[in-house]
Amino acid sequence: MDHIDPNYVHTVSTCYRCSTVLEPLPLPQWYVRTKPLSKPAIEAVKKEKTKIFPLKRFEKMYFDWMNNILDWNISRQIVWGPRIPVWYCLDCNPTIVLSFIDTSGQKVSGTYQELKDAHALEEISKGLQTMMAPLSANYSLNDAACETCAGSHILQETDTFDTWFLSSQWPFTTLGFPDSEDFKYFYPTAVLDTLWDILFFWVARMMMMGLYRTGKVPFEVVHLHSRVVDAKGQKMSKSKGNVMNPIELVDKYGADALRMALIFGAAPGSDISISDDKVRGMRNFANKLWNIGRFIEMNLQAQSSNAKVQIYDKQFMTLHGTPWPTYIWKKIKNALKRETRKRSQFFNTYLQRFSNSSTPSCRL
Repeated sequence: MDHIDPNYVHTVSTCYRCSTVLEPLPLPQWYVRTKPLSKPAIEAVKKEKTKIFPLKRFEKMYFDWMNNILDWNISRQIVWGPRIPVWYCLDCNPTIVLSFIDTSGQKVSGTYQELKDAHALEEISKGLQTMMAPLSANYSLNDAACETCAGSHILQETDTFDTWFLSSQWPFTTLGFPDSEDFKYFYPTAVLDTLWDILFFWVARMMMMGLYRTGKVPFEVVHLHSRVVDAKGQKMSKSKGNVMNPIELVDKYGADALRMALIFGAAPGSDISISDDKVRGMRNFANKLWNIGRFIEMNLQAQSSNAKVQIYDKQFMTLHGTPWPTYIWKKIKNALKRETRKRSQFFNTYLQRFSNSSTPSCRL
């Protein structure tokens, strides 16, 4: 050792919910070999059996992930979820480490070899918490008597399936795969609309599992929509305390202000930043539109109901040599095509030219 730096600061992993320091603990896990599964899923997108939108950004991301895919850890050490359907013969694998709650409510741990004389298999099975089998352990895919020793001292694996492994089979299992009429009629489905940040966690895995189990893609079109984030670009989360209540925003600024704040500056498949200031700005924008409408309506109502509104301001008759109705509709069309920038240009043109010229022309 050369020296100790008492001011050195290093990175420590903590729980995102409670901030407790995390201590890594290597454990045996169950994996799925994904390379054979990813190849058909890559070809399906290349041949446009499934189309991903927005195309340019996310199709490339999909191919990058699938071409460099790693084996998939599908096991979790949690109690919620279906247990992995694997059974161990304890007589053939006496070194399996078991942890269980005994009949007195105490936690007991040890190998089966150490525990079997003091505790019946029924007691162990009823209070079983965790099981750790050596990598060399023999196992069966059913709970029948052991094929090796014909013994009946059998326990099921305590690890549960990863959520994404279960949900990767959602498109066909929910339709009653393999023999139901719903599956035959509706599969493959037409459109999947989901958030872009689970393209790999869910969409890619549904592609792999769907092709593996059914031979067909699970959906023809994948549309990846945007995500609403806070003013700093962070994903909204209750644990972070940055969630905005839309009901409160509507009560404070109005529904139209919130609607416009959500679509203003939004691009396909990109994050949409939302903040109190942005919604307030859209409220002010809506007020301007309201005032313009009220101004025109007020001038029209001031005229006789039988009178005809005559436009006599020559400057208002044409804008850049074009009749004003044609000009306005042309600007609207361009605004729709050129998105936010042209919409802003149209609004500014309307305020500066059309609205200002309306003062004399909305009168007799």
